[in-house]
Amino acid sequence: ALCQFSKPRLAAVRGADKGFTDRMKEARDAFCAGIEQLAAEAVSRPGSQVRRELAASLPILRGLGVYLVFLLLPYGLLLMVQLFWPQAAEAALWFLGNFSSLVTVLLLLALYKLSGRGVRESVGWKPEQVGKGGHMAAFALGICGNLAVSAVLNLLPASWVESYGEQSAQVFGSSMLMNFLTVAVLAPVCEEILFRGLIFRSFREAMPFGWAGVLSALLFGAAHVHPL
Repeated sequence: ALCQFSKPRLAAVRGADKGFTDRMKEARDAFCAGIEQLAAEAVSRPGSQVRRELAASLPILRGLGVYLVFLLLPYGLLLMVQLFWPQAAEAALWFLGNFSSLVTVLLLLALYKLSGRGVRESVGWKPEQVGKGGHMAAFALGICGNLAVSAVLNLLPASWVESYGEQSAQVFGSSMLMNFLTVAVLAPVCEEILFRGLIFRSFREAMPFGWAGVLSALLFGAAHVHPL
């Protein structure tokens, strides 16, 4: 469209013997006006509006994609092992039961890196802005929060917490060291990277801070299934 618009005007300029400069200026002005008109029409078209809305929703879709990978990747890997290497299914089940969150985080961070996104920026890792005092305060707050939740659970009726206790018992294995590594180190760190890092920061690009926090918290709760 731009070529058709400019062709007769530029041809007229080239064929003129007098007033070359004035005609060139007129052709340039007309050409620029045509570009502006075409750009305005393109922006006003419904298709462009859809593209703008889709671009605005991409961070939300990216956050939901991370969430789905977190939920489905372990089952997909286990299914592949059962289909192509059934004799290793039991070992794969043990490995994914303990290290699935670590596998998920490493895979997602590698994908972020390959897409050109900085890992530190995507996760929100900025320890220099917090300082040692902030880290110590967060550690103390986490312990206090854990104690508060335990106290609340003790106040609830036994029937409410019975299934919660059964699920908690399934999480802990027989090895104290393995329990500490998977439950106290890997799971919290990896889930913080996923939910407070990748998912929250993706939502934050498309919505206010409060809504991004609420939505990421709801997804975190839904991923852990139990209503308590």
